[in-house]
Amino acid sequence: MFLQGFPKMFLQLLYLLYIPSVLRPASALALSSPILATAAAAPVNAVPTWTELSEALPIPSAPTPELVLYRDNNGWCPFCERVWIALEEKGIPYTTELINLRDKPEWYKNMVPTTLVPAVKFKNDDKVVWESMEVIKELDERYPERKLIDEQHESDMKIVDNVVSSAVKYSFSSRNATLTESQKQELENAFEDSLIALDVRLAPEGPFFGGAEPSAADFAMIPMMERNRWQLPVTSPTFPRLDGSEWPALAKWFRSFDQLDSYSRPSGDELSWLTVSSVFLKMFGGNGTSVNPSVAAKIVMAEKAAEEAVEEVRAKAAKGWKRERIMRFFGAKTREEGIEAARKIIDNHEAVVNDACSSTSEAKSQVALARLSPDSKTSVDLALRTATARLLNVKSDRPRYEDKEAARQGMEFIARRVCAPRDMGANAAVEFRRCLLKEAGEIVKN
Repeated sequence: MFLQGFPKMFLQLLYLLYIPSVLRPASALALSSPILATAAAAPVNAVPTWTELSEALPIPSAPTPELVLYRDNNGWCPFCERVWIALEEKGIPYTTELINLRDKPEWYKNMVPTTLVPAVKFKNDDKVVWESMEVIKELDERYPERKLIDEQHESDMKIVDNVVSSAVKYSFSSRNATLTESQKQELENAFEDSLIALDVRLAPEGPFFGGAEPSAADFAMIPMMERNRWQLPVTSPTFPRLDGSEWPALAKWFRSFDQLDSYSRPSGDELSWLTVSSVFLKMFGGNGTSVNPSVAAKIVMAEKAAEEAVEEVRAKAAKGWKRERIMRFFGAKTREEGIEAARKIIDNHEAVVNDACSSTSEAKSQVALARLSPDSKTSVDLALRTATARLLNVKSDRPRYEDKEAARQGMEFIARRVCAPRDMGANAAVEFRRCLLKEAGEIVKN
C-alpha cells in the first residue's frame, strides 16, 4: 500500500532495474510505457550503424590550430608527454603529426637538427623548436597567461633531474645481468634518497611543485613517474609503491594529477603500462636471441598483472549495469571519456576490426595476442558497434550474432589491444575497456 503514492514512472524504473528479465512476462515491457513499447517493437539487430553512432557524437569545437606538435607514434616518449601536457594545460589549439621513430621521414630529419622528438612548429612564423624544456619555455613566452616556469624552476628541476635519472638507472638495473647485487643496491638506495628529497620538497605547499597548480617541473617529472608507478611493482616488486604510504606527499601528487583535466589525454593507465612493460622486457631483456631467466620471470609477472587488471575492469563492468540503465532512462549526459573513446573508435572502426581479424603474421605489435579469422569480421563489427553505443549511452537492442564466440573473443582482444595514450587518454581507455568487457559478458549470458 505504501507504493500507491509513487509516480508510475518510478515504479516502472524499479521494475526494470530489479526484476530479472527472465522473470518478466513477455508483454511486460510493451505494457509498461509507450517509450518502452516502442523499444520492444524494434526490429531484430537494431544496433546503430557507424553513421548513426557518428551522428550521435556532439559537434566538437574546432579552434584554428596555432602550432603542430611532432611526437612519437606509440605515445611512449616521456619528453613528448611533457610538451603534450603543457599544451593541454595552456589550452593552446594544436594539431599532431606522428613520427615513426624507427623510420623517421627525411623531411623531419631536415627540419629538426637533432632528429629527435618532440618538436613544435608555430603556424604564424614557421619557427621550429625542439627539446621538451625549450619548447615549454617558448610556449611561456608566446602564451604568458598561464606561466609554467616559475621563480623556483631551476632549483626544482635539480630535484626532478635527480629523481628521473635515478629512476631510469634503478628501473633498468633489474634487467641488467652485468650488474652485481651490490651495484643494484646502490642504485636502489640512490633512487630512494631522491624520493625522500622530493617528498620533503612537495610536502610544505603541495600538491604540486607550484602549489595548487602544476608547474613545468611537475610536467617534466610526471611522464617517467607515471611509468614507474605502474611498472616498478612488476620489475621491482619489493620496492615500495610510489603512490603508497611510504611517500605521502608524492602519493598526493599522483592523486592530484589523476584529477587534472590537462593530464587526461596525454596519460597512460595501469593496464597500458603493464602491457608496455612486458613488450619492453622482451625487446631489451636479452641478447637478441634469448631472454635471461630473471627477465623472463618479470615478463610472466607483467603479463599476469595485466590480466589481473583486465579482470578488475571486467568485475566493475559487471556491476555497472544499473548505472547504465538509470542514465539511459533519464537521458543523462554521456561522460567526456565515453565521447573521447567513441570518437576514436568511430573514426577508426575498420582498422580496429581488421586488426582483430587478421593473420597473426600480419600483426605489427602484440603478436602474442591471438587474432581471429577474417570470417569473424561481421560479428566483431556488430559487437564493437554495440559496445560503442554503450559508450555514448545510445539505445541499442541486443544483437543476434552469426558467431557469438567470435564476437566475444573480438571484444576480449580489443580490450587488451587498446593502449593509452597511443590510442586515447587513460580515462577513455578505461571506459572503453569497460564497455568492451561488458559486451563480452552479455554475449555469454545471452
